[in-house]
Amino acid sequence: MRWNRALKGVSTAALVGAQLALIPGLATATEGSGVDRVVGAYFGNWDIYDRGYFVKDIPAAKLNTIFYAFAAPTRDGTCGLLDAQADYKLRFEASKTVSGVADSPSDPIGGNFNQLVQLKALHPNLKVVISIGGWSKSTYFSDVAAADATRKRFVASCVDLFIKGNLNDPSVPDDGRGAIKGLFDGIDIDWEYPSVDPGNGAHHGAGDAANATALFEELRAQLDAEGAADNKHYLLTAAVLAGSDAGTFFELAKLAGILDYMNVMTYDFHGSWDGYAAFNSPLFGEPADPTSANPTGNTIGTIVYYLQQGVPANRMNVGVPFYGNEYDDVAATNHGLYQPAKPAATQPDYHSLIDVTGIVKPEGGAQKGFEQFWSWSTGEPYLYGPDMASIGKPGAAGRGVFVSYENPFSIFERAMLVRFLGLRGIFAWELSCDSNDAALTTAMGSGLLP
Repeated sequence: MRWNRALKGVSTAALVGAQLALIPGLATATEGSGVDRVVGAYFGNWDIYDRGYFVKDIPAAKLNTIFYAFAAPTRDGTCGLLDAQADYKLRFEASKTVSGVADSPSDPIGGNFNQLVQLKALHPNLKVVISIGGWSKSTYFSDVAAADATRKRFVASCVDLFIKGNLNDPSVPDDGRGAIKGLFDGIDIDWEYPSVDPGNGAHHGAGDAANATALFEELRAQLDAEGAADNKHYLLTAAVLAGSDAGTFFELAKLAGILDYMNVMTYDFHGSWDGYAAFNSPLFGEPADPTSANPTGNTIGTIVYYLQQGVPANRMNVGVPFYGNEYDDVAATNHGLYQPAKPAATQPDYHSLIDVTGIVKPEGGAQKGFEQFWSWSTGEPYLYGPDMASIGKPGAAGRGVFVSYENPFSIFERAMLVRFLGLRGIFAWELSCDSNDAALTTAMGSGLLP
């Protein structure tokens, strides 16, 4: 059944609400809601290279928060930029700027930072938050969090760079003192993950969970001190993992009392490590999923777990991926779903499916050897090409390609989840993966933004 045909005349809110009503313990989840909603997304400083996606391409009217990725802890225990060229040294031609005017070599700063300043000038309510860490840059979090002195030094460095705006770069006029003051409205920490090396080489120790809490307390204290001087509240947020491991790696209830909110990364529930085709970000679990014994292995299950751990609903943003997973050599049984598979080398994003390959039609449905399906039980779309070897490459009959991805309807479901459960908001990884017409970003804000 094609999803777009199946949904004619169906109320999305009624569907999501009916399913949520079946889950024990959610009736009081909306207590304490009413704070301002967050509709946010991450923007990678590498996007200007990988896709040619620039700050000017960000649909800022459809968001209220941008998380700029990434900065990182350095080996010497300070806060450092990862790509100064992209961040503030590049000079963009007119076609790549927010203003439509080419950057001048005489401008104090250029790059993405200058463009974000221009974007904020056009959208005064837009928040820009610097994200520190990420999968490949969490190496030294354990080291900087290990003791009071190292925490204070690291946090002071982050505040100096991103809140006071001091670039400390001799190549910039006045060494860049105050050059980006006012650009960032807060700090987001993406430590993946305390107490463990999850496969990214991160340093770790037995005391990481408590030390992470102490690190956030130090961040809160220094941000509040700077905020008192600036007559402004600076945001402190964190990207935290989905599933019950979160309660092992982080002291969740304590963090909820320190942070403005958490970005709960409710994606990557399935991937290349499974050996079978499954959904990247199922909204609900279903018995047919080989991991169904884990109640937190889906978006709803994770949010329920966080609530049970003492995290208020209004301190959580639900995460949505703008990218998917491709699985190859998948049997046609059940249109490939939960069938043994070989993971593909790439993860197709919505931009590639809509704008590049054209496999997914904007109005719904699929083409070029693929069919589009909808899983009512998980709230997810998927594609199956029964005679494809990979995306864009025909193969042998009976073995095909399965693609898990998100579309505007599945994203809108998450926006409804935010409303029903009184969550703080919704966020996405990441902006350059959206279609040219920003269909997924638009769906995120549906019913949440004024």
